Amino acid sequence: MNTLAITIIIIFTSTFIAGYVKSKIKDRCLKDFNKFPIIVLLKNGKTIWGKMELESTGIILNYPRPHENPMHKEKAFILYKPEYATLFGVFRPISDLDETEKKARELKSLVFKSGLLVRIRRGIRNFFAAVRDAVLETFSVFLGRVAPKSSVLSSNQKYVKKMGESFVDYIGNSYDPLLEKLIGKKIVYEVFRDDQWNEYIGILRNYTKDFLEIISTKFPMELTFTLPVPGSKTEHLSIVISNDGEFVEILNARSNPISVLFEDKTHKINPSDFIKFEKTKLNGSIKLLLEEEMDVIFPRSEAIVRHIVAEEKE
Repeated sequence: MNTLAITIIIIFTSTFIAGYVKSKIKDRCLKDFNKFPIIVLLKNGKTIWGKMELESTGIILNYPRPHENPMHKEKAFILYKPEYATLFGVFRPISDLDETEKKARELKSLVFKSGLLVRIRRGIRNFFAAVRDAVLETFSVFLGRVAPKSSVLSSNQKYVKKMGESFVDYIGNSYDPLLEKLIGKKIVYEVFRDDQWNEYIGILRNYTKDFLEIISTKFPMELTFTLPVPGSKTEHLSIVISNDGEFVEILNARSNPISVLFEDKTHKINPSDFIKFEKTKLNGSIKLLLEEEMDVIFPRSEAIVRHIVAEEKE
C-alpha cells in the first residue's frame, strides 16, 4: 500500500472518529442540570422553563403542561447549540425540586470527589484540554494576521467591551489552572447587569470552555409574564395570575417570597399570600423578581469569578 493511500485512510478514519466523538460530547456544566426543572433566561429578556433534556446539539425544555398558542399547542421548547450565544443564564431554583430531584442534586452537584481515579481522569482531561487551547490560540493568532476582523465581534462590541480587553484572551479556555483550584470553594462572582458589574456569592461547581457552574447562590432573577386575557388565569412556576378585566390578582404558591416590580415601587408577596391591583397599572405584562437559593450556569462572557471567600473561624 503506497503512502498516499495510507494518508487517505488515516484522514478518513480520524475524521470519522472525531465526528462520532463530537456528536456524543455534552457540556459538563449543562450535564449537571440534565433531567432537572430549570429556568432559561435569554439576553433579550425572554424566559423559558421546563425539564431539561440535554443533547450534544442542543437543549429540549419539556413544559410542565402544554402551552396554548393561538395557532397550536406546544409541549416543549428547543434551543440549538449555536443559539447558546443568546443565553444570559440557566437557573435551577432549589425550591422547585421534588425529594427525588433533591437527592439527585446532592449526588451530582454537592459531592466533590477527590479519589485517585477521579484525579487521574481529570488530569488526563485537563492535559488534552490545555493542548487544545494552545493549538486553537496559535491558530487564532495566525488567522488574525491573514484574515479580516470578525463580523460577529464587530456587531457585538457592547458584549466584548464590557468584559474588558484584558479578558479577551482569558475567556474560553477548556483548562484553567486558576478555576481548577477553586472547584468546591465558596467564591464571589461578578455578573454584568444594568450597565454595571454586580457581585454575588456561591460555590464554584464546575467550568468548561463556554460556561461557569455555580451552586447554592442567591441571584435576583427577573421574570416577565404576559397578562392572561380578561376572565381567565394562568399559572407559571407556581405563581397564579388572574385577570377579571378590571383587576389583576397574583397568588404566590411558591415556598419563598416573590416581588412584583412596578415602575415606582416593589411589592413583596409572601408564600400563600396574594396581591390585587388595578389592571391599568400594567402595560400588558407583569414583572416579578425571584430571590432564593438556586444553582446557576452562566456563559463565561456574562460572568467571571472575582474573589475567594475567606473561611470563617469558629
